[in-house]
Amino acid sequence: MKVKFWSFVKLGAILPGIIILLSVLSARPFPELDDFLGRDYSKTILDRKGELISITTLDEGLLRLYLPLEEYPRSLVDIVLGSEDRRFYIHPGVDPFALLRSGILNIRARSVVSGGSTISMQLAGMIKPRGRSLYGKLKECTDALRLEYRLGKRRILELYLNSVPFGFQTEGYASGARRFFGRNIDELTQAEMAVLVIIPRNPSYYNPYRYPERIAQRGAGLTQQGGNPFFEEEMVQALKGMSRTPLPSGAPHFTRFLFSTYGGFPGGDQVIRTTLDGTLNDSITHRLNYYLKQYTSSRITNGAVLLLENRTGGILAYVGSGDFYDRKAGQIDGVQVRNQPGSCLKPFLYALAMENGFRPNTILPDIPTEFGGEEVYVPLNFDNRFHGPLRLRVALASSLNVPAVYTLQRLSVRKFTGFLEDLGFRSVGEQKNSPGVGLALGNVEVSLFELVQAFSLFPGRGIPVQATPLLRESHEDRQRRPLISPYSADIICDILSDPASRTLAFGAGETFRTPVPMMFKTGTSNQYQNIWALAATPAFTMGVWMGNHSGDTVVGRTGSSVPALLAKEILAELQVRAEPFPGPAGSKEVEICTVSGQAAGPWCESTTREFLPVQEQVVPCTFHRFDGERDITVLPEEYRAWVERRQGRESSSFSPVPGNGLHIVYPVDGAVFVRDPGQDPGDQAVRIEAAGADPDGELSVVINGRLKTSVAYPFVYYFPLETGEWHITILGTGDSAEITITVR
Repeated sequence: MKVKFWSFVKLGAILPGIIILLSVLSARPFPELDDFLGRDYSKTILDRKGELISITTLDEGLLRLYLPLEEYPRSLVDIVLGSEDRRFYIHPGVDPFALLRSGILNIRARSVVSGGSTISMQLAGMIKPRGRSLYGKLKECTDALRLEYRLGKRRILELYLNSVPFGFQTEGYASGARRFFGRNIDELTQAEMAVLVIIPRNPSYYNPYRYPERIAQRGAGLTQQGGNPFFEEEMVQALKGMSRTPLPSGAPHFTRFLFSTYGGFPGGDQVIRTTLDGTLNDSITHRLNYYLKQYTSSRITNGAVLLLENRTGGILAYVGSGDFYDRKAGQIDGVQVRNQPGSCLKPFLYALAMENGFRPNTILPDIPTEFGGEEVYVPLNFDNRFHGPLRLRVALASSLNVPAVYTLQRLSVRKFTGFLEDLGFRSVGEQKNSPGVGLALGNVEVSLFELVQAFSLFPGRGIPVQATPLLRESHEDRQRRPLISPYSADIICDILSDPASRTLAFGAGETFRTPVPMMFKTGTSNQYQNIWALAATPAFTMGVWMGNHSGDTVVGRTGSSVPALLAKEILAELQVRAEPFPGPAGSKEVEICTVSGQAAGPWCESTTREFLPVQEQVVPCTFHRFDGERDITVLPEEYRAWVERRQGRESSSFSPVPGNGLHIVYPVDGAVFVRDPGQDPGDQAVRIEAAGADPDGELSVVINGRLKTSVAYPFVYYFPLETGEWHITILGTGDSAEITITVR
């Protein structure tokens, strides 16, 4: 009893001193530890199914993966502790027995053959290297005690496993498994784990690629889980499984976008779970490359694809180029780079028009016209034809230019620009010069990302998605603000998924024949460098861009059938059920005249049904009537010249309101024209058109007293937009007409 009493007395005397020492050590600043704990780690990028997409590296290619202690295999931990620090859980950070043993070994060998360092001491040396002197060793022991007091055993072991240096720009056992075996640490055999335990002891001496036999010899005798030693044959077999497989680097443009959007996830999760479908993304990449190879001769050398899930906004596929590793342009991200979208902006224009009183049966003039107002822009349709009065439905589905410019002029460029910015087109607001009414035809530069995200407005019934690459941010109940009414969105879906409406311009070809309901909008930039297709089903929205980054004109493919075909293929496979677009919200079906857009009357030769708001009142057709002898079609005065040209070429029943002799139809006297800064000056001209003359004769065009030319029927002359005031005279046989216009 006396011995036990004095033992407790001694312990009571020593313990306060130990506590005071540890308290002092703990209280001392340890900025190196703070920096060490704040280090960045490589990221593991997973797709929506948990499949590996990519593993990133840090500066100079350093691979440093982080794995929580509980995710390391128990067998690896046992091998590490058995090899490096058998008494790890019972010493305070420094193992006196290990130090004594190493001292004896070093004296006998007359050189340093053993350091006696515990795992805590090794970690302290990684945090703040102290050198190999006796003083450095003592400081390392002190730092180890500080770590034990501050962090505890589990945290120290976890940090050690994730930080041990392997050479080869690799730190940590999880990184070593990936670098040397191309697998996750939990996929290795115990012998392969033993190989990893040997390499950090001297990465140069135990270089697994140059000196595998050294590893095999040193590893023999290590204790594996269960207490049995490894044999050299096991180690040799394990070394055969080593590889120089590159780190996974799938979806490289998507990964770059991910990190540029979220700033590299500093200090955040080491495993990034994304919305991408890796298998689908690879499949789309292969399909894109197939089309690029097919049309290389047409100067289609690159492309990009973006696919979104409408319910969540999750990015399912993100392909920035055909080949990321192509030295010429592969690393240019075609999803983010800005190009002119051509007609791809028209659905948004007509959606805004719907919100401002237009309807799918609204008649738009597809004729040469000044569009009213002072800023005048004279576009042409891609087929160089004019089709007269057209319903908005047909104008959009057939992607005609003149009605689009007319609509924008009615709405105003400023209003449409603001709407595009609300839809997420930051690029529109960032472009300094006003695009003018050419904005209707896509004379600004936007990205595929902006287009696809905005196009989701329509299957979203007025609410566009916010595209996200992160699975945790992709959920159904996110609050989003509606930008247009469900009716307007549904009507655009109905128009762009209606094959009959697009036959005027596109015919009845196979491109837009789909096995399930889909909506399409294609586009081509004004110099044909870029061809686009936007497509959607109720479940998915996607976009395809093709062309080249050199600015060369695409040869022989002025339309966008190629990207449309790719979009159709992908969506047809994704949309397993033939889910239709919902009928337009709050609408009724009305029988209308296809020419006037008004309620069909007894004299209308062609009728169709249209979806209109339930409260909409439709007036009877005023274009068709019976004059007592025959059915006639009477159009408004603005269509006079267009009808006269038709009658001059072919028999027609059109009978416009009669006029009074030779007159200038376009432009009107006193019109002021303003150059469109978004268009090439050489492409802008004032269209001068006369009517009321003999179709078999000729008219002379005189401008500011100088004869310019003579024109035959249909009496049209294009005068280049040059700044100044211009007096225009049209001379016929015994008749004349004149106006004055100004160009600014």
